[in-house]
Amino acid sequence: MHAPSDPPVDKGGLAVVSYYIESYEKEYVRIRNFSKRRVSGVITLVAALNAGIAVLGVASAAWKYPWFGLASTVLAGFVGVLAARNNLFRDQELWQLRTVILSKLQQVKREMKYRIASGEGEQLVASEIMKKLDEILDQDLMGWSGVSRSAFAPSENNPPAVNSGN
Repeated sequence: MHAPSDPPVDKGGLAVVSYYIESYEKEYVRIRNFSKRRVSGVITLVAALNAGIAVLGVASAAWKYPWFGLASTVLAGFVGVLAARNNLFRDQELWQLRTVILSKLQQVKREMKYRIASGEGEQLVASEIMKKLDEILDQDLMGWSGVSRSAFAPSENNPPAVNSGN
């Protein structure tokens, strides 16, 4: 993720907050789409490779060509590498997390515009919206940290094996 450049501090607090919200919104759209494309690509590639494995397996049995079986094994190994890479980077979870964060950024942006249009003081709105922006970014950091830790931690469905001492 790219950090935004320095905001225009000479135009007041509301301009700074607006700049940050716009910058982060654009960045979250970019990284959300990046994760979405990677998820889509991995799913499509794994499905295509699994179909190839099935075809090669049938061809190997039907025509007795051993290289079909070897090619099938190579493809299966490649699918395993893709699955491990996907588990490491957790693109689907990041895509979902970035979607939630983007939605929250857009909500705060709407709130800021509404409050200014309603006549609230710009400095008060800027201060409160900046706090909300920081909270959203903290939620993203905590969520990202949770996604990265979950790649190495046992899941609730697959708890670690307990040694019974037998």
